[in-house]
This record gives sequence, structure tokens and C-alpha cells, in this order.
Amino acid sequence: MADKKKEEKELKDIFEDKRSFTMDGEKYYIDNADINSVRQADWHYSKTYNEALLAGVTTMAQMQDILEEREVTGKKWEARRLELVAALDEKISALAAAKDMDEKKKLAEEVEDLRNKLFRHNQRQSSPMSNVCEQLAEDARIEYLTASMVKDSDGDKVWDSYEDYKTTSKPGLAMRARYEVMLALQGLASDFLEKTPEAIARKEIEEFEKTKQLEPSEATEEKPKKKK
Repeated sequence: MADKKKEEKELKDIFEDKRSFTMDGEKYYIDNADINSVRQADWHYSKTYNEALLAGVTTMAQMQDILEEREVTGKKWEARRLELVAALDEKISALAAAKDMDEKKKLAEEVEDLRNKLFRHNQRQSSPMSNVCEQLAEDARIEYLTASMVKDSDGDKVWDSYEDYKTTSKPGLAMRARYEVMLALQGLASDFLEKTPEAIARKEIEEFEKTKQLEPSEATEEKPKKKK
């Protein structure tokens, strides 16, 4: 009984606030996951993992060995990753300290460029890892939770079952809902990409430029008439 109460409390803490998202003019909510849904999702994880393993799909550890053997990752890859992380941190600090708008604009572009370089560098490892047993199993777990957690504005489940979710006639909604649930489980806001230092700086620059455009220029200002 104590373990069950503890499990319920942990789930309540994870899904304490209901999140929502809008698609095609309709609002959807991410509700709390009940104990049974979590257990079934874990069962789908194990089932998918075992099926993938029996089908010959590599595990995470095996894929890591393959990538290192082929020198896709390894010491050089990690050294470059750390170099990019350090450069990104340095530019973000400079961006935070910048006062001049031209300098801020330049630094925001440099931060964005470095973040993209780091993303592409990490893709050398993350792309192959997206096809290992563990990731396929995790995808199945997230999809099961999505089918049970997403509700419409009336409080009704969008999908009656996991099978209903898998055969939905609205794949776009299913993908968006899965993305929103994944972010919720990771504790990330839907607009987290809009809250990066460079995104915030760009908004500040845009507002500054709009204000500047509204201000009358010296050339167009009406000069006071001379008294006769």
C-alpha cells in the first residue's frame, strides 16, 4: 500500500500541471497518466525491445562500439564537441553582456551558428542511436502514453485506445501530440526553442528596430517657421 501511494505521488508530481496545445483551431490537453497506463506503457517498452532484439536490431552499447570502431565517434569527436560547447558558452555570455544593438545582433547570429554546428556534430551519434532497441522501445512507450493522456476540450480522450492512436486518420495530430507529451515528460516547455538566448535577443532587436522605424527622422521633422 505504501509503495502504491508513493508511486501515485511521484506521478502526480510529474504531471501536476495540465499542459495544452492548439492545432487546426482546436485545443487539446495533456492529462495525468494513471497507474495502469504507465504500467501498460512500460510493458510496451519491454515488448518492443524484445521484438527488436530478436529481429537483429543493435542495442545502444553495440551501436556505440560500432561508431567508435568506424571512428564516427570517439576521442576526436568528444574533443570537438567540448570545443563547440565552450565556444557556445563564451558567445552566450558575450551576448548577455552586450548593450549595443548592432553588437547584439552579430552575437545572436554567431550563437545560432555555433548551436547549429553543435547540433550537426551531435547528430553523428544521435542519428544512429535513434534506431537501436532502447530508442525504438522508448518510442513505443511514449506513443502508448500519448494515446492515454491527450484529451480534447471536452475532457474526452482523443483516442479510445493505443490501437486507435496507431491507426488514426489524423497522423499530423498524432505526431504533434506525441511531441508535446515527450516534451512534458522531459520537463520542457512547448516553446523552449523560443527561449534560447539568441531567440530572446532577436526579439529584442526586432522590437528595437520597429520602435526606431516609428520615430520621425530628422529629415522629415517639420522645422519651426521663422517669425517675420
